[in-house]
Amino acid sequence: MNLRPPGYEPGELPDCSTPRRWGHDSSVLSLVTLALVVGFVAIAGSLAFAATRSYKLWRTSRSFLRAFDQANDAVTASLERLSAFEPGGLDRFATAAARLEASRARLTVLTGALARVRGQWTGLLALYPRK
Repeated sequence: MNLRPPGYEPGELPDCSTPRRWGHDSSVLSLVTLALVVGFVAIAGSLAFAATRSYKLWRTSRSFLRAFDQANDAVTASLERLSAFEPGGLDRFATAAARLEASRARLTVLTGALARVRGQWTGLLALYPRK
């Protein structure tokens, strides 16, 4: 006959060898922790993505402005050469002279519009740091 109670350790009462956690649900706590970590990683990743895209936009706009300056200088030089041309002495080319004057007027309007766009881009790029 066995006089010991049926516990894990001698002298231990039944069902006392395993600690019980009543009121503590560790699975909910671990899910909340996991959700916080995933949220933090998602926010950090999206911020890094936005930062790299902003940097690429800044670099692209800088190179665009450099190319625009070169093209604008070339157009300005061509416009100065055209303004020195006097189409009045060429009666036989009157229609060509009229088209040339219309093209010069259109070029002047487009150059002014490009200058305004350049001014806006320059103002926008003033917000970003320069290398």
